[in-house]
Amino acid sequence: MKKSNLSVLVVAFSMLFVGAGCSYEASVGDVKDAPLPAVGEVKEVVVADKSGNFNISGNIAEDWTENKEADPRVLTMFFSPEAEGDAFRESINVMGFLFAEGEAEMTIDEYVDSAMSGSEQAPGYKLLSRKSLTVDGYPAITVTYQADNAKAGRLQFEQTLFKTEKEGFLVTFTGTPEGTVEFEQDYQDFLKSISVK
Repeated sequence: MKKSNLSVLVVAFSMLFVGAGCSYEASVGDVKDAPLPAVGEVKEVVVADKSGNFNISGNIAEDWTENKEADPRVLTMFFSPEAEGDAFRESINVMGFLFAEGEAEMTIDEYVDSAMSGSEQAPGYKLLSRKSLTVDGYPAITVTYQADNAKAGRLQFEQTLFKTEKEGFLVTFTGTPEGTVEFEQDYQDFLKSISVK
């Protein structure tokens, strides 16, 4: 099977992405947790491109900020709340892909294998999990791994790929290993809320 254009973008994005901050405060005998948003504190967002090829909506935690200009390779990017002293802010980004030749016929497993080929070449790559799920009724797979980044240190990536009849989507949650634990529920809630238009 040939390597898809998607795999080149997935690997390049994972290797080059550096966000803007995340942290936790702790001292001996005293741990301060950031307050969790109350249930229901979410905002609806629409993620679409100008050509009309990609259009999804979903709910993101109210305290996350959106920046559609953060990276030209993505449709949009959401950043975790900023706390004083943050060295890295966790992010969720959404990418859309029109199918290359042969990709529309692939199973979701074949599509993910093609897209993720080369990821294992990232410095310090460690596969943590691969699990099946559905996103708005479409079969999906989330691949979770860690890799080293020269500027940000050890990062964790949760990359969920799903495909409709006409396009593929990649939703990536990036953060420090500690930050991904802190904001995991926000990512899962966003995935569960996605609706393809």
